[in-house]
Amino acid sequence: MSLADQLKSVKLRSTVGPKEKSNEQLLCPDSETYRKLMNETQFECYFDKIEKWTFPSVIIPMNHDDIDALRQGYIYFKSLSSTDDDDKRTEECFEKYPRLKILAQTIDSCNTIPRPIFVRLSTRSAKDAILFLSKNKFQQTYQTIYDRLQTNHEYNRRLLALDETTIRLLAVNDGFHAIQLLLASERIQDDLCSSTSINLIVRQFLIDRTNLKSEFRAFIYKRQFTALTQYNEYIVDEYLIANKDKILKTIQQFFSRENLLEQIPYENCVLDLILIENDDDQYFQVYICEINPLAEFAGTGLFSWLDDRKILLGIEPFQFRIRENYPNESVFNTNEQWQSLINNL
Repeated sequence: MSLADQLKSVKLRSTVGPKEKSNEQLLCPDSETYRKLMNETQFECYFDKIEKWTFPSVIIPMNHDDIDALRQGYIYFKSLSSTDDDDKRTEECFEKYPRLKILAQTIDSCNTIPRPIFVRLSTRSAKDAILFLSKNKFQQTYQTIYDRLQTNHEYNRRLLALDETTIRLLAVNDGFHAIQLLLASERIQDDLCSSTSINLIVRQFLIDRTNLKSEFRAFIYKRQFTALTQYNEYIVDEYLIANKDKILKTIQQFFSRENLLEQIPYENCVLDLILIENDDDQYFQVYICEINPLAEFAGTGLFSWLDDRKILLGIEPFQFRIRENYPNESVFNTNEQWQSLINNL
């Protein structure tokens, strides 16, 4: 089966948020609240509070010239889309906007951060960049991952390969390719246009996924741990199913040992957690990847704001959800940008 045939049946989630019940009081009722919540959870606002539990990171201040170069560079990068040579497009952007080269050199100077690295802004990452970069690179990476995966469920195999491909393509080893991701990303441009103060964040990227046992999303409301879900709600991972109790005990023990609910600087939030296998048979090692606002625009994994609001807000008992049944392909909504990527493979 060709790669295009493998992927055409994979439809990713819509980016449109769920419609809420009209009688519920919203955590984010308007755009002003949205901006407030996003500003309060910028990386710099919480990094020092979670530094001992997260990955090595460096905050690079950006001035108006840096931000303007990224914005203008994005427009120019997009105008060069007739070529599939992403490096050539990036080089031309560097020549036209020298501040981009300076930013890349600054990233390269972050010698305390092990390679590969993951680059984001204070607000969000450039995880949509792969939609606008070379399809050949995506295809090659996907096929390599797909070929080595072993699973009895073909559709799940495609989803696993797609998930890991999108992750791996965000790992870079130098400032040149880090800036390339920022130039390609619409998410980054949205944040550059809407934020008055924003910085560049360089972080260690865990590319060795041998001991990485998945990412989870923990919901905190009024400093109460209300719910836990696997981050990618579409994938069935037999390892997670077999170790569900150990995963929950690990995270609960981590919260208790570190007095985490009192240490984090938010009463309401969403914690993205990464678990790493270590020599301890009883527990995994836990890292906090990032903190996000708890509001209706936050992704909920295997929960739903429409159906599970009382769980997420601690009114009903805590639940931990892992997908244990292979999903029917009809449950996915088509995302036009992802479908375009798939159709061009």
